[in-house]
Amino acid sequence: TLHRRNATAAQLPRLAAWFRQLDALGVTSVRLHALESENETVRSLYGLTERENVEAMLFFAGVEAALPRLRFDLFREAEWLLAGRDQGVSCVWRACDPYTTSAVRGIEGNGQRSNCGRTNKEGIDFEKSDTPGYERALMLQRTPFEAGGCSGCRFFIFCKGQCPGTAIDGDWRNRSEHCGLWFALFEHVERTMVLRGDVPLSQSQERFAIEGRLVAAWSRGENPSIGEVVTS
Repeated sequence: TLHRRNATAAQLPRLAAWFRQLDALGVTSVRLHALESENETVRSLYGLTERENVEAMLFFAGVEAALPRLRFDLFREAEWLLAGRDQGVSCVWRACDPYTTSAVRGIEGNGQRSNCGRTNKEGIDFEKSDTPGYERALMLQRTPFEAGGCSGCRFFIFCKGQCPGTAIDGDWRNRSEHCGLWFALFEHVERTMVLRGDVPLSQSQERFAIEGRLVAAWSRGENPSIGEVVTS
């Protein structure tokens, strides 16, 4: 998790040295997280600014290029998404429903089924719903950016508002408060793909048709991958 104690410009070289040690030990995969802040106090004390988050993430993209084995899965998953090969990407890119959180199945002390704790913003362990719904993705696709949504964003079908546990104001109906970071990540990967001669879906006219098919599927209670929609 990137935060003010380990990922400011002054701290990044030390963190990079640790990753090089992990690589030498044989570690092959690392997940980078932006800090999930439950309140403004935590955010102000430990959170990085949007610019610092972006600089840290792109710094590690450069570090990865010099490592023999270790890879940061965020960069790999972003490329899979932009290429339409996203069947194996993490839950944060899969239009997570905060009331079913299909990637996390918790059990509380009383035996009650519960969801991913990242979506618990009210101190209530809501019981897991039996039927997933994709209202969040549908709302974000229609809601203007200035109102907390993602309407018109060329990276929406890949990001889908990212994790509801990091939504603006702790309200899952909004996009992630780290929107600027994820936009910059996709831009970086998009640019890398173009320089390599590939055509990312974010720059394809097919993107609009894919978005329409995803919206139709979410409306039916289905959640296909981009790859499934492209080949359907």
